[in-house]
Amino acid sequence: MEWKIVVPVLCLIGFLPVPGNAADTNSTNNSSTAFELNIVFHIEGSFIDIYSNMSNNDTKNWKNKIISEVTPVFSHLKNFERFDIQAFRNGSIVVDGKLHFNSSDSKPNSENLTQILNNGNFTFKILTNLTRITDVPTTSASPAPAVTTAATTVATPAKLAKINVVFRIIQTFKDSYSNLSDPETKQLTENITNAFTTVYKRRFKNFFRMMIRKFSPGSIVADSVFEFDNTNNSSPNVTEVTNVFIDAIETGNFSFRVDATSINITDITTNETTTTQAATTSVSVERFNLTFKMMRDFTNDLSNMSSSAATNLTITVIEQLDKVFKTFVSHRRTLVQRFRNGSIAVDAEIEFNKVSSPTVKNLAETLADGVRKGAVNLPIDTKTIQFTDSTGATANKSPVLASMLTAFWMTLASLLLSAVMH
Repeated sequence: MEWKIVVPVLCLIGFLPVPGNAADTNSTNNSSTAFELNIVFHIEGSFIDIYSNMSNNDTKNWKNKIISEVTPVFSHLKNFERFDIQAFRNGSIVVDGKLHFNSSDSKPNSENLTQILNNGNFTFKILTNLTRITDVPTTSASPAPAVTTAATTVATPAKLAKINVVFRIIQTFKDSYSNLSDPETKQLTENITNAFTTVYKRRFKNFFRMMIRKFSPGSIVADSVFEFDNTNNSSPNVTEVTNVFIDAIETGNFSFRVDATSINITDITTNETTTTQAATTSVSVERFNLTFKMMRDFTNDLSNMSSSAATNLTITVIEQLDKVFKTFVSHRRTLVQRFRNGSIAVDAEIEFNKVSSPTVKNLAETLADGVRKGAVNLPIDTKTIQFTDSTGATANKSPVLASMLTAFWMTLASLLLSAVMH
């Protein structure tokens, strides 16, 4: 073939949109994304360790399967581009991903997207009450700068305000986490502190650093200290720190899953050269112990509060109980401490601000009423509800027990009266 024919043909080939060619403008990796949303949902099933390794072949296959099933449910949206998965986490199987949309239509509504996902038909089961779709916090297209520990670049302020922050990460605890010098523990510490530094630096310009004091089991309990530059007496209070924490959880700012009900935040000693006075401003709390039974079969994995079954049931129980407890303005939080056999016995703790806390009688009546009216969607046997306050006073809503006690006292009174009469 003559060169006069060959050269034009080669030139033409160079401009054709051959897959993999630089001239291909239809690549799925283009930068046309206008809107990104974080998507987190839970798949019923047992988490296995290999899912933590996104390079593992089984994990890749599992990832591709989920993407292939989830993508079609959003494909009817005009500007939908793609669904990506960034990570899998424990509890049951938590999927962390992103939804991408282009500018050919308006930004989709998070609630609508959540409903679309929850209504989808998949070969796996989604725990619909745990689905969260939120805006990506940063809108800049450029990658976020790396966060370094403040102590390595900034001199320690002369005056620090310190706040103790304890919370639970729903993830399997490893023995190595008890050693803060272990390489794996150091990586965990770095991931947590970087995430919190990003969140709190954005909200408080005087945030100095976060320090992890220790990790303990159940799932992973992190005991930490937040430090703020208090040179101008402008450190945030407990409520402000708590609200930022809760907002960060709800908007998906963390790559790890935090149990919002486990958060415990208190002010500790202010570090100031001229004084050693403690700055404890935590609210005085009234705690009530609550026990009740649910008419369900107990399974052995519920004995382990770090198991997927116990974690999911804990979330459900707290969510349902809070429907009635939040009617009390002084309600602070609800904690599930353990599950026991028979049927499923629940031991819980309910916290209220002490200045306006309800009585055990109020609480027992409110919970029993909520169960009977269907406000609390749990199979609670109302006869087993019992509250105990810090003084040891108890109250229950057992009509059977009440009638038995009434009959007992009436019988006793009758016997005494007969004795007196004879």
